[in-house]
Amino acid sequence: MKKLFALFMALCICLFSFAGCSTSPDDGTSKKQSERSESSGTATDHDGKEAKYKIGILYWGYTDPTGASVKKYLEYVGEAFNCELVFAEAFNADALVAATENLIQSGCDGIISVFAYAGMIDACEKAGVYFMQTQNEVIDESTLALIKNSKYFVGMITEDDFKCGYSEAESLYDIGSRNVVYLAPAPGIANHDNRVRGIEAFVEEHPDMVLLSNYRGDEYGEALQNFAVTYPEIDGIILTGGAAGSTETVYQVMETEGLSERGVKLSTAGIGEGTLERFENGQLASIRGGHFPTVGVGFTLLYNALNGDKIISDPTKTLYRPFLEINSAEEFKNFSKYVEGEIPPYTGDELKQLVKEYNPDVTESLYQEWADAYSLEDIIARHGSLIN
Repeated sequence: MKKLFALFMALCICLFSFAGCSTSPDDGTSKKQSERSESSGTATDHDGKEAKYKIGILYWGYTDPTGASVKKYLEYVGEAFNCELVFAEAFNADALVAATENLIQSGCDGIISVFAYAGMIDACEKAGVYFMQTQNEVIDESTLALIKNSKYFVGMITEDDFKCGYSEAESLYDIGSRNVVYLAPAPGIANHDNRVRGIEAFVEEHPDMVLLSNYRGDEYGEALQNFAVTYPEIDGIILTGGAAGSTETVYQVMETEGLSERGVKLSTAGIGEGTLERFENGQLASIRGGHFPTVGVGFTLLYNALNGDKIISDPTKTLYRPFLEINSAEEFKNFSKYVEGEIPPYTGDELKQLVKEYNPDVTESLYQEWADAYSLEDIIARHGSLIN
């Protein structure tokens, strides 16, 4: 794998999410937003109506399964809320700051981003543009201090990555794996670091599970080849994320090095191509996904803020949501039907229940209730009659 892969994959799984301050926007903010819209032309939605807000979306890309799901869902949500969306992508810090500035110059009233660098926050602060981070969280103390004093940083919302890593190890333990390794990007990426913490916490709590070794970097294929030779007793592999083809690489090595024939199982996060086949042929023990709806929930937090209704009191505190855990081919078939089908996990009408414009009783606790309830069973209960 090349270095670009490392950077790409690292940014892929970073999942940043905060929730905003309690102050409301002042009259000057509305004026600045109006001036930006006028300078960039009239924003319209799919029906030719004037859009209520113009919102920039900043992601690493939209062609892999996760990025494609995010884009498709946000397009749906934008139409439900009559907002124009402008999609942009970038990889490194300088490019991300430049992309943020370009979105501001294009007349965006708010920005939703999977990244949250200080330069991006500063640019939005100076321009009076609200900023919402989804699918990752900031852990750098200096950036958190900047967020704490920000008027326009709405919040952070992401999946609970510690629990994700913990459950990855637990799923292997439950099927009898006791000699495992894990593969993760180099340290410094919050969500992967938290997943590693979860893996190691589970192993520490279960002395009969042995962590033979681990690898932090971008050369997953080479690392797993070395593990296959060095540790013939290996019976489980944990992958902290499957972006940019990393899961496919692991599957290939499992086959070429005879790991699959030896009954070695994989536990990972991130739905990719061929997941059902891997469950059916026995390579895959467990996988986590279903996190793209988080951007829709994050959208409602930004939309509330643009309306003058900041919901979450402390933007330095992350709102956590669970991944959906899938442990069998049958569960994956239900996942494909109810999560990745035509009806999304949260419809536009359901999301409006998180917006004060439609539901005056919205509180921070309601967002937490939604997070606590989110599961495949929850989705089937809400949408079973719509899909079956």
